[in-house]
Amino acid sequence: MLAWIALSLVKHLGGKTFRNLLAHFDDDLDAILCAEVVELRRVPGIGQKIAESIRSIDLDSVAVRLDRWQENGIQVI
Repeated sequence: MLAWIALSLVKHLGGKTFRNLLAHFDDDLDAILCAEVVELRRVPGIGQKIAESIRSIDLDSVAVRLDRWQENGIQVI
């Protein structure tokens, strides 16, 4: 779930492009997060900036944010 949340927070990564990513990487979120920029850019709709944003995802930081949200009563479903 953490990887899903992290990817959903990437600026300019909309639903259609997110589905393209999932299709390209066979629904493997870890593969998406570990992919090099060159591989990410092979996905329709993924340009240099989005690819770099995906590569810069810090799951530890996202986990801290998620904990903070939950402490403040925000439920992620």
